[in-house]
Amino acid sequence: MRLLSSFGRLDSRNLLKLLITINIVLAFYQLISFHFYSPPEACILNIRPSPLIQDDSSSKQILSSLPDDSKLLRFSSNTQITNGGGDKSESAAVAAVGAAMIASESLDSPTVQLTYKPKSPWWIPEQRERYIVIRNYILPEAKNPNTYLQSANETLDENSVTLTTQGTFEFLNHVESLCKRWDGPISVGVYAPGEDILYSLELIYFMRSCRHECVLHNVTWHLIYDVGHGPDKDNVTFPEDYVNKMSSTGTAEFNCQLTYDDFFNKHKDLYRVNNKLPYPINVARNVARLNIKTKYLLASDIELYPSLNVVSMFRDLLEREKNNLVPLVNRNVPHVYVLPIFEVKAGLDPPLTKKDLIKMVKKGDAIFFHKWVCDICQNFPDRDKWIESVPSNDSFDIFRSAKRTHARSTWEPLYIGTNAEPLYEEKLSWEGKRDKMSQMFEMCLLNYDLLILNNAYLVHAPGIKHIDHADDKKRLPFIKRNNQVYTTVISKLRRKYIKTGNKEC
Repeated sequence: MRLLSSFGRLDSRNLLKLLITINIVLAFYQLISFHFYSPPEACILNIRPSPLIQDDSSSKQILSSLPDDSKLLRFSSNTQITNGGGDKSESAAVAAVGAAMIASESLDSPTVQLTYKPKSPWWIPEQRERYIVIRNYILPEAKNPNTYLQSANETLDENSVTLTTQGTFEFLNHVESLCKRWDGPISVGVYAPGEDILYSLELIYFMRSCRHECVLHNVTWHLIYDVGHGPDKDNVTFPEDYVNKMSSTGTAEFNCQLTYDDFFNKHKDLYRVNNKLPYPINVARNVARLNIKTKYLLASDIELYPSLNVVSMFRDLLEREKNNLVPLVNRNVPHVYVLPIFEVKAGLDPPLTKKDLIKMVKKGDAIFFHKWVCDICQNFPDRDKWIESVPSNDSFDIFRSAKRTHARSTWEPLYIGTNAEPLYEEKLSWEGKRDKMSQMFEMCLLNYDLLILNNAYLVHAPGIKHIDHADDKKRLPFIKRNNQVYTTVISKLRRKYIKTGNKEC
């Protein structure tokens, strides 16, 4: 009462007392509120100096083998806001949350800050024979900075198409070129044993933060490495923690003016090469395929660039097909949609449309893929007529329907299909060649129609391929191994489909 009565006389001395009392009450209320407030999970940053890989022996070996100058990017270390804490640390944590939620969209700045991530692990670890697979390890982020896109269970439009592909560290830069052309989601299987894990994640986050925004918003990344050549699958931590370990300062910024060559020149000494580990290309293909969120997929190679607007035109094709408006499609027979493949001379930009492609072919600047390496492998029926067929509008139709029979036993088409199609044989390595042929043989036995699209194609990264005898000599042990595996697989498939299989395969 004495306090209230004194406030009744609002001279300068009593007014000062009032203001001091109000400030004390507000400060006490804020302190109590902070200690009992638990922030939403999606807004929690984890700035603790956490280990790149947990304390297993193979992880320590990876870290100890890193050179000091391998710390390239500058990412914030992850700190978690908890109910405990101190005054200055709490203020700093609140400021960190606020700063982290402001995402810069300008690529003109030489530095970029890493955005926040959910607290709980979202990826799925598993073992596939001799390989560890970390599925959905790096997810795409929504363009709305207040949401964290794509949980592993999110489903997209079933009529959309995911471009699935795979690669090792020195080829990951092609993903940016792919997503600039591809108007849909992309799923990438990354084979990265040993410290190649660190180099690959470093490059991926550089691309997500500094390159075309489609890498951040459209691409899902899966990690693959040999058992014994990386962390135990249950000890994998947040991908940002891997990148943090590459930073000498732990700051939240890194240089966006670096080039891809800067990365490749810095990390020439690759673990996979030094340990002579074969590339399990079909493991990576299958991992990328099996973790899509769409019904349809195009399982392609990382250096094959698609023509423009494939997904939107394919949606239109499906709609017309449902209404029986697409000739040559037998909906009662399993079928996929084939994209012809080309290559262009070094130094030239891959064409974006079929009209541009036709011009380059007529000038001799573009040829069918592997024309000087294995011409029969891409020699589909009537392909010379395909190049003369100029579509009248921006839509798809079926150029012709074909079969992969014995007469075309080496044909390795790439196509839009679904995960109902056979998987790739995972015992076949990239070095041993013929890694897709057993899958196509099984599709022949299943009597698939191969529907060749009239207005879609793939173009290899610039440079005409020729036979490399020195490379073939190095591959001889792997080729012998693949031939043995291929023969065994074909025999098993013949027995499996002995009654129902297409007799012309």
